[in-house]
Amino acid sequence: MLLAEIHGKTLEVARDNEDYLTSAVFGHLRYVSPGPFWDDLLKRARGLPGPGGQEPSLGSMLADAGRSPSAYSRLEVRFWRHHATHGEPDLILHFTADGRPPLVVLIEAKLWSEKSGTGDRDQLVRYLRVLEDLALAGVNVPADAARFLVYLTPGESLVEVADSTARVDDPARDRPRLFRLQWQDVLEAADAAWPGSQEPTCTILADVACFLRTLGLEYFRGLSRLDDLPLLEPGFGAFYTAGLTGFRGMTREPKMGFFEVCKGGWS
Repeated sequence: MLLAEIHGKTLEVARDNEDYLTSAVFGHLRYVSPGPFWDDLLKRARGLPGPGGQEPSLGSMLADAGRSPSAYSRLEVRFWRHHATHGEPDLILHFTADGRPPLVVLIEAKLWSEKSGTGDRDQLVRYLRVLEDLALAGVNVPADAARFLVYLTPGESLVEVADSTARVDDPARDRPRLFRLQWQDVLEAADAAWPGSQEPTCTILADVACFLRTLGLEYFRGLSRLDDLPLLEPGFGAFYTAGLTGFRGMTREPKMGFFEVCKGGWS
C-alpha cells in the first residue's frame, strides 16, 4: 500500500482502513533501529496537562530517566497481539539492550474512528491493563520494564484521553503512562530524521513521510498557490469540491442558479 500510494496507485478502500495504515507505516518503521527517529517521535507524544498547563513529553521523561530509545540496541515490533481478557492492541514496541530494563510502548492507532468501549470497557483503560499483563499478550518482560500506552490519531485526542484517565484502575500508576500522538507527528519525525540517516533507514523514513503526506496526514502550514488550475469562465456559478484526501480542483455546474448576496448579522 505504501509504495502504491506514493506512485499514484490509489486504492480508496484501503485509504480509510486504519489497519492498512498501521501496517503500511509501522511495517516499514520496524526496520528502523533505535536512534534519533524514535527519540524524536516519543518526544512528540504528550500527556495530560499538569497544574501549570504544561503537557509532559514521553520522550523527555524517558531521556531524564536514561531510557530513551537510543539507549537501546534492539527493537521488536509486535502487531495485533491478542490478550484474552482485554483485547487486541495494534502494536507493541519492545526496546531491549543488554544490562538495562526493557522499554515497552503499546500503541493504539486510529484513523477516522474514536476509541471503543465505555466505562469499565473503555479501550484505553483495557490496554493499560494489558501493560500489567503483557505475558498473556505474548510479550515476556521483567517487572522493572518501563511501560507506556500511546494513543495515535489524526486529530487532537485530549478529550478522549482525559475521559479514559478518569476511569483507570490505579491513577498514580496509570495516568503517567498514557500519552497521545498524531499521525502528523510520525511524518514530521521521519522528515527530520531521514536526511541524516544511512541506508536503508534513509529510504524507509523518506518513504513513510511521503506516504503520510500523500494521504494528507500532515499539519497545516498555510495556504499555497496552484498555478495549473483552470480559470473559471465568467457568467457561471462554481464551487469547490474537497475530500478528506485533499483539494481536488474546481468544477463547474451550469444548472446551479445564481443567488442574491445579502448582508448578514453576527451573533
